[in-house]
Amino acid sequence: MALFSFLVSKFGIPAVAFFAGMKALKAWKEQQLGKLVVIILVAGFIVFFLENPETVLNATKPIWSKLIEAVK
Repeated sequence: MALFSFLVSKFGIPAVAFFAGMKALKAWKEQQLGKLVVIILVAGFIVFFLENPETVLNATKPIWSKLIEAVK
């Protein structure tokens, strides 16, 4: 888990910030406010997931179990 935390802090967060920033600047330049909001929300969720993936997976466990039951 320490290696994962190290990689997330050194590479994951800057990569998400770079790509989200570039997409956000492009959306701002093209005056697409809705797209800009979606980019910020998705980037925030990705950062939250990278910081603590167990919390996100445990919170969505009922959704995934119902989805698996529906597919069977």
